[in-house]
Amino acid sequence: MSVGAIDWALRKAPVGRNQAARLVLIALANLVDDEGRDAHPTVSKLVEWLEMSESTVRRALRYLEDEGLIRRGDPRLVDHYDEFHRPVVWDLVMTRARRLSLKDDPDTAKGGRPTKPGVRKTGGSNRKPGVKTTGGSTKPTVKTTPGSTQKPPVTHDTTQVSPVTDTTSLVRNNPSVPYGDISPAGENPPAKNQTTKPDTALADWMTSLLEAHHIDGNAKSRRRELQAARRLLDRADTDTIQALARWAVTHDWWQSTIRSLTALDRNWSTLQAQHARDTRDPQPRKQPRLEPAKPTPIPARHTSGTHRHTPGCQHVTTLIRPVEHLFSTDRVQGRFGSSQLSQARQYLADQLNEGLEPQEALAVLMGCRAPDELEQIA
Repeated sequence: MSVGAIDWALRKAPVGRNQAARLVLIALANLVDDEGRDAHPTVSKLVEWLEMSESTVRRALRYLEDEGLIRRGDPRLVDHYDEFHRPVVWDLVMTRARRLSLKDDPDTAKGGRPTKPGVRKTGGSNRKPGVKTTGGSTKPTVKTTPGSTQKPPVTHDTTQVSPVTDTTSLVRNNPSVPYGDISPAGENPPAKNQTTKPDTALADWMTSLLEAHHIDGNAKSRRRELQAARRLLDRADTDTIQALARWAVTHDWWQSTIRSLTALDRNWSTLQAQHARDTRDPQPRKQPRLEPAKPTPIPARHTSGTHRHTPGCQHVTTLIRPVEHLFSTDRVQGRFGSSQLSQARQYLADQLNEGLEPQEALAVLMGCRAPDELEQIA
């Protein structure tokens, strides 16, 4: 939560009369960091917190984005969400602010209680009763009664006051009393051999760096900048810090984030790792060692061997072609049966595989259909 962001959303954001958008902007300001970034509530959460409808919340977000009061931030912050339920990361654009019309009364401008009518403020200290002041004179006039002796007024002659020396208690106990050589302008001269502290020098250098690149710094206070400078000096030397800061303000992505020493200290580890990765010299890749090409081994199934006859091979087809008209092509056992021609082809293939000559195999096939030789001899 950022108090500055909530104050901006409540008083300074130019939302206009869209109160729903202002409530949504205050809810986002309650979730951002000190720089007004990285608020990623889901729409359902905003509906639950503000007790609005989902359509009203979505219209308010769209209105704030169109008016330039919020903008989409780094989506890598919600990578741990489900792909279809990732919320939008919002950053507040707190540079936009409306002009506040403050009245002349400072109490009214600060939200104080207005002065009651009829009561007039008086400047200076209250006057004591019995003391009357006259115009142009600051000496009191004391009333006396008859018969009393009036004492002369006490006057202070400044010419008779003893000068202040180093031995008086006023100089020793009051460090604000000037002593030594005083310049005609009334200012003490700068002390000799006075050196600037390292944290102060680093903070001033960061301010000049941002001004040189025309970047508006977002430092909250001088005290925080000095504290961040001391933490950075504990981590590294001044040259390393300045080199990393120069790289960050010229980077496309980090330029909008690193606008103060506080932001540089917060993102130091990430910046150092990314800077080392981007500036690392690319190492040449090792060339693979070329080896002589080896002949591709031929699988065993591709090696040539003894031909084995099948019902559809060329040898069986050539052998049965002259007598194929003697065999029927109708299937014997219906749809899943085989025809006589198919059985004859299979029979010839089996005979050839057993080692018979083609003509002998054909004679055996035809002998199965012709009368037996023994029957003819008989």
